[in-house]
Amino acid sequence: MNFNLRKLEIFFEVVRCGNISRAAQRLSLTQPAVSSAISSLESEVGFLLFKRTKYAAELTPEARHMAESVDHILASCRNLERLSDELRNGRVGKLQVGCMPGLSYSFLPKVISGFHAENPEARIALKTFDSKKVVNWVKAGHCDIGIAEMPETPTNLITHSYQLKMLCAVHIDSPLAQKEVITVQDMHEQPMITLEESHPVTSDISTLFRKACCNLNVIAEIHVFPSGLSMVNEGMGSMLVDPVTARDFTRRSDSQIVLKPFEPDITFDVAVILPALHTSSRLCQAFYQQLKSKIDELVEKNITPEINPV
Repeated sequence: MNFNLRKLEIFFEVVRCGNISRAAQRLSLTQPAVSSAISSLESEVGFLLFKRTKYAAELTPEARHMAESVDHILASCRNLERLSDELRNGRVGKLQVGCMPGLSYSFLPKVISGFHAENPEARIALKTFDSKKVVNWVKAGHCDIGIAEMPETPTNLITHSYQLKMLCAVHIDSPLAQKEVITVQDMHEQPMITLEESHPVTSDISTLFRKACCNLNVIAEIHVFPSGLSMVNEGMGSMLVDPVTARDFTRRSDSQIVLKPFEPDITFDVAVILPALHTSSRLCQAFYQQLKSKIDELVEKNITPEINPV
């Protein structure tokens, strides 16, 4: 038996009002139209729904039991309508976000918090991996969206890339902390902490030092920037680092790091990535737009270093 939803709505309104004429007014229908819908529904269910009197419509015992189910059905339909509207506008659902370590500690949580405030029904899972794993998980569809170092071969990905000027992080007691700008010549023979030797950024730094006829004195290699900043904080050496990670670290109460512009420019290339072979949800598309706008703001401001007093 296929019930007409409109007839169920009319039936339940009569139940609520206890009167056909009052129900007709609330529904903006004529009284004959309401009576016709009730009669039609009675024919479909095969029993009487109301005992009509001059002043009211009295529910039959069968209709009283039926009204409970109709109430649940109509409530479910309203919920479905609301859910459809929120899905259409990208306000509900679950979002899996993958992020490289440096941007996952402060920057991305702030973006997620702002997005959730506007979309409180959305569930967001933040997964912190190294960039290669973020890329692989986005490609495979395990993550809906990711932030990672710009892939060398961005196949099966939609990418929106950014170049962030790296800053030089030095200990507050280092003579380098007195300089306004640190150059590659200033770093000649100075103890330095870098990403792994195979990393493209380390390769760029090595090339820069070689062209300037300066000696790159690498005393430690790290996998992610936060580890290296902790070493700089202990006075081990200096490091070139992306401005977002650097700024977050220097806000710590125990920070002993000063950030300085570095010349010539070395950039750290990151990208917001989406899977090209999987359809993104409206929720993901909405988050993508908000995330891009926040990173655009960082790039436009050029993130000037927050110089610690020395």
